[in-house]
Amino acid sequence: MKSRLILCCLPLLLHTAMASADDAFAEVARAFLERQTNEYPGTVTIQLSPTPELARGTPCRRWQASLPPGVRAWGRFSLSMRCTTGATRSLYLAVEVRVAGDYLVTARPVSNGQVLGNEDLTTAHGELTELPGNAIFSMQEAIGRHTALALPAGRALQGNHLRPLTLIRAGDTVFLRTSGQGFSVSNEGRALNAAGPGQTVRVRLSSGRIITAIASEPGVAEVPH
Repeated sequence: MKSRLILCCLPLLLHTAMASADDAFAEVARAFLERQTNEYPGTVTIQLSPTPELARGTPCRRWQASLPPGVRAWGRFSLSMRCTTGATRSLYLAVEVRVAGDYLVTARPVSNGQVLGNEDLTTAHGELTELPGNAIFSMQEAIGRHTALALPAGRALQGNHLRPLTLIRAGDTVFLRTSGQGFSVSNEGRALNAAGPGQTVRVRLSSGRIITAIASEPGVAEVPH
């Protein structure tokens, strides 16, 4: 009788072990994705697809999640899951990350070259992962910028709708800064070319020497050392 009881319980024990393995696998994947998405601008929903391959092969005691190169935790993608303890195996988990939040749209028609103000923009609420990859979510990114083309009212604002931001124009006086551990040096010169954030600008000093620096603020550039 005792042996029969053990035998009849084996399927239940096996089912419980498989369920536990599935839960651990999903928990690792979900925890990783929550870390990847915790600063997204909206309400995040994570959906993990079933993974029948998990039940096949040598059981794994510990999984490690990672994103394949060039993949972002956004929309539909595959998450790489690698076993680090108990087996030598890797799986790809189909995932969908949805983000409901606010994004910028034009409040009224705007013309090409127009400087955007608060009255030109408003917010709409929707699924952010369905927007173009260069959609703009923050007013600070758009206010005061020039449009690169005419836009109708209600158009979701994108990065390519705005002209490149110029911090320094050719002929501007540029304040040059360089610093390191225990020292700081400053100088001043005249810009020979225009530059946006992170772009290089050539600056002629009063001595005639030309310095190449990186535009960091309006009228300010950092000199690498």
